[in-house]
Amino acid sequence: METVLAEIDKLTAVRQLGLPSGLFADASEKLVAAWRARAMRSYPSDLRDSPREVRLTLLAALCWMRQTEITDALVDLLIGLVHKINTKADREVERELTDDLRRVRGKEGILFRMAETALEQPDGQVRTALYPVVGEKTLQELVTEAKATEQAFRSRVRTVLRGSYSNHYRRMLPPLLAALGFRCNNTAYWPIMQALELLQRYRDTDGKVRFYAGEESVPVDGVVPKAWREAVIDERGRIERIPYELCVLVSLRDALRCREVYVAGANRWRNPEEDLPADFESTRDVHYEALRKPREAETFVADLKQRMTAALDRYDTALEKGTTGGVRITRRRGEPWTTVPKLDPLPEPRTLTAVKDEVIHRWGTMDLLDVLKDADFLTEFTSEFSLVASRENLDRSTLRRRLLLALFALGTNIGIRKLVATGEHDETEREPRHVRRHFITRDNLRAAVSKLVNATFEARDPRWWGEGTACASDSKKFGSWESNLMPEWHRRYGGPGVMIDWHVERQHTCIYSQLKSCSSSEVAAMIEGLLRHCTTAEIEANYVDTHGASVVGFAFTELLGFRLLPPTEEHRLHPAVPARRRGRLRPSRPCDHPPDQVGSHRRPVRPDGQIRHRATAGHCRVGVDPAPLHPRGTEAPHLPSPGGTRPRGAHHLRLRLPRRRRPAP
Repeated sequence: METVLAEIDKLTAVRQLGLPSGLFADASEKLVAAWRARAMRSYPSDLRDSPREVRLTLLAALCWMRQTEITDALVDLLIGLVHKINTKADREVERELTDDLRRVRGKEGILFRMAETALEQPDGQVRTALYPVVGEKTLQELVTEAKATEQAFRSRVRTVLRGSYSNHYRRMLPPLLAALGFRCNNTAYWPIMQALELLQRYRDTDGKVRFYAGEESVPVDGVVPKAWREAVIDERGRIERIPYELCVLVSLRDALRCREVYVAGANRWRNPEEDLPADFESTRDVHYEALRKPREAETFVADLKQRMTAALDRYDTALEKGTTGGVRITRRRGEPWTTVPKLDPLPEPRTLTAVKDEVIHRWGTMDLLDVLKDADFLTEFTSEFSLVASRENLDRSTLRRRLLLALFALGTNIGIRKLVATGEHDETEREPRHVRRHFITRDNLRAAVSKLVNATFEARDPRWWGEGTACASDSKKFGSWESNLMPEWHRRYGGPGVMIDWHVERQHTCIYSQLKSCSSSEVAAMIEGLLRHCTTAEIEANYVDTHGASVVGFAFTELLGFRLLPPTEEHRLHPAVPARRRGRLRPSRPCDHPPDQVGSHRRPVRPDGQIRHRATAGHCRVGVDPAPLHPRGTEAPHLPSPGGTRPRGAHHLRLRLPRRRRPAP
């Protein structure tokens, strides 16, 4: 809460500079980012000594980008805060009910004894007649258990939410609405925009005013869910402000995450139309050709169905002939289950031990800093670290030595101070820190890693190592102290830290890495790494864990020409077209396989094609990562489709995905 108010103060201070909205409209994002990096790494005395034009340009770029970053941070805080309020209320109510709840066994017997006693003693008192048969404590537990229903639980959650919001979080709403400008291009989400305008008009109204005025037009449909109607609307039809504000915040959070509502002046949460190519319609054939996809959507779907059916036919034939390499279909819980045998470990080659012994005999135990230095001598990856300032006075050999020291200190987590204190490098702490500040940036580091990785691939002999066309991606949590600025609390692993997502080729070579939040999508990180790794590796398939088994992930990777290979816990094979199988892959229940997974009542793909924005492999986009897309909202009515919008029937695409066999190591 205090963080939100502090960020609003920062944003207000930056906006008081009065920078024009189109100040850097004619400059590229990469150029503005370079100006900002130069200003960030300059001391105040350096800026004062610079020419006035240079000084104003650098400071304007810095303030301009900080304004967008603070706006993005405010939106992130809003989304996280609304989620925190809801989850905190759920946990509190669950704890209350769990503490009071004691499951009573034998309810039928208790009811029979109570009924029998009531018939035998119709004129007796409850305490004297029923309590000897059923104790008072048992009756209290029965009442508590009866109250612990879903409806009572949701009602109690609403009460806790209302108290938490009105007593603490409500004071953030007026300054937040004044600081952020919400926009929407979808008419289906206009009720949320109208609700925000209503809240804006009432921001100066006394909080003790309980209801909105009767003449106000308060949007309810599309803002207030059905479960909250009785809490928002009283018996006289009046709209209560506090629960209505909660519903608006929750609806706004969902719309922001679906990118149906965006924020003016933001970067990650900007207008999604700005992320699409402006000339896509005129150059549609070029983009389809680059992705090697047909222009007709029906052709795309028919080819996909044909390939899926052919693959299942080959699998069915292999099961009948017994040529599946041990893969067989068994029964689990009464349903067919695909079982893949575990591979036995291969014996270690005799020559591998001899090679290890020869390496130790020639070079002994090698120092890691020597390995880093030799890698630079062979590839010259330090040449990718360019200066963010305007000129460079260091000679190349001195700069190379200081860069290697700084990279070694950062990569091993030793730290520059300890590295300088423990080694004999003829450098003080000031020189490596200067190099770290002015040369080591994210883009420079990624360029250096790409150069080193490409040199590794070039040194491989395909006759020995083969052609690698697959990689594996996963995220790992690195713990850190809470006093640092970047850590987040990870609910699954516990403790503060950061999440790093890796793309590793052949278990050794990391082709891409990225910092991600603890709650971000692994599928989105996987796709981003495949598109932006900028190495010479020809990646055709990507292995992920069970978190990557997403229908959305399968759809995007199929469109981009990659194979997504996740392990799935349940292996059920669904033919694209229901045809007579040869007996092995016959479905267990007819209802599990509808006649058409897409549905016969509507088109399987939008009439204007299956591609709206081209992004091919190796397309490196320098800039801030776009906001994650959460496709949970309704279709926009203005999209080109029959009747203005596509009908939204039952979701037939949430299927259990078949496991793909991994190649033997």
